[in-house]
Amino acid sequence: MKDASPEAIRKALDKLRTERPDLVTLDISMPEKSGVRFYRDMKEDPDLAKTPVVIVTAVTGFGGNPDEFKKFISTRKQVPPPDGFVPKPIDQQELLAAVKQLLG
Repeated sequence: MKDASPEAIRKALDKLRTERPDLVTLDISMPEKSGVRFYRDMKEDPDLAKTPVVIVTAVTGFGGNPDEFKKFISTRKQVPPPDGFVPKPIDQQELLAAVKQLLG
């Protein structure tokens, strides 16, 4: 989602409700509305709450650190931890392993 306006966010959530993906990958750094807020909105929606989410981000710095990211996400109000985390730059094998772990 390139446009993170409130309208785009609403459309993205509506699309998730209709298409029912097996898994969502989400970057938490977005313009206007943060990916953390999108993630929280998604997890608060009873129709979407059980959809696994893999957060893909560089918010903890280049190369990322899962422990630092967990600290970051745990400071956000009412946001459950994501099902998976992949730091940027994305390692394809790491992303596929996270997906495989969640989807079996």
